[in-house]
Amino acid sequence: MRPSEKLRQLISDTIWFVPLLSALAAAIAATILARVYVPSEYVLARYLWPGDTSAAADMLSFIASSMLTVLTTTISMTLIVLQVASGQYSGQLLRDFIQSRAVRGIFAVFIAVFVYALLLLRSVEAESRKRPPQIGVTVAMLLVFIAIGTFVWYVSRVVAMVRVDSIIETASQRVERLYARHRKQWSEPHDVPEIPDDALAVRAQDSGHVRLVATKRAANWAQQHDAVVVIAVSPGDPLITGQAVAWVFGREGKLDEDTELPRGVVQIDHERVSDADIRLGMHQLSDIAVRALSPGTNDPTTAVHAVNQAISVARLAAERPLNHEWVTDEDGILRAFAPAPSTIDFLQEIVGPVRRYATAEPLVLAQLLRLLAVVEEGTSDDEVQGIIDEERRRIVESARDLMTHPDDVSWVEHLAQPGAIERASRITGPQDDLVKSEDETEDSES
Repeated sequence: MRPSEKLRQLISDTIWFVPLLSALAAAIAATILARVYVPSEYVLARYLWPGDTSAAADMLSFIASSMLTVLTTTISMTLIVLQVASGQYSGQLLRDFIQSRAVRGIFAVFIAVFVYALLLLRSVEAESRKRPPQIGVTVAMLLVFIAIGTFVWYVSRVVAMVRVDSIIETASQRVERLYARHRKQWSEPHDVPEIPDDALAVRAQDSGHVRLVATKRAANWAQQHDAVVVIAVSPGDPLITGQAVAWVFGREGKLDEDTELPRGVVQIDHERVSDADIRLGMHQLSDIAVRALSPGTNDPTTAVHAVNQAISVARLAAERPLNHEWVTDEDGILRAFAPAPSTIDFLQEIVGPVRRYATAEPLVLAQLLRLLAVVEEGTSDDEVQGIIDEERRRIVESARDLMTHPDDVSWVEHLAQPGAIERASRITGPQDDLVKSEDETEDSES
């Protein structure tokens, strides 16, 4: 892993890195301003700290103790709120909490103000007749107002983070952002290369989930050894120790036995991370829907909202499938290949888990059928169509087995028919009449 990638992951995964930088900046500022004194005859002195050394010491002591008290209280309250929200909606909220700008911002501001006031206090002698550093004390007071503003902004952000509407929207936007970035970087399609029998397997050294696939790094290694690297996994896939994550073979013959296989091509983490996992947002929507349908929560409205938000992602995956990652050298020779998630992968993240828990909720099943109809409309892949037909059959069977009212079962059976979702609009148009006439023609012929 390159140093820049390590630094990026360090900033993304840890909550202490940004506050540490702010504390170092505050310490440097306090050391410099502690030696700056403005003579009383200057005009600037009228707008700076007017008190003596004892008052400055009391003020700085009050600021330091207040910042530490408010910070510890804020952390305790936020952890309680997020623990409840993560248990009710999705466990991914805790990682989103760590990676959010609001948390790092308030940590950075409060810790910086505390360090600044504490170090500046060292330079103030409470019983000395020496003038206090007016600029330093004035800056400390200004930092208090900044900390108050940051606290108000932080509370509003935390409230927004634990609202289910905001959580669902954030998950959907994460998928769309990563989806657009992947299509921009890999705009051309490429077929899966054939792997020869003498290819060497690169196996996982740990268990967990794929965090990142370094296709370009694999291509650089392959070009140096005149080989081809075919990666077998995508970000978000679960791994076990010893599983083959890539295959390596020579372009014109077998590789030497002493060839050292590439390392770091597939990065593994013990949990799913949103750095490059495009499907994670869809998985989070599935978590929200499933937990909303649990007997302890019993909130089908939230489940309907989550599935409805997933429809936009499913439409995107159906109409514009992701291209595989592939890199060639200057001569156009393929050097590295990595598979991308397919439309079926996105469907499996949401349809199956929600269907298993929504068998007694006709509104949720209707949303799933609407999702399948949108995907069917946007794709021409026979394999995807087969999955859609199979899921429709399972939804109807689940409704027949577990729904108690026959009208609910009939409604689900009606929505499972091709074209029924389009005909369910409040106002019908000529296309709906055409579908209706076709259905009547078929009935008359039969």
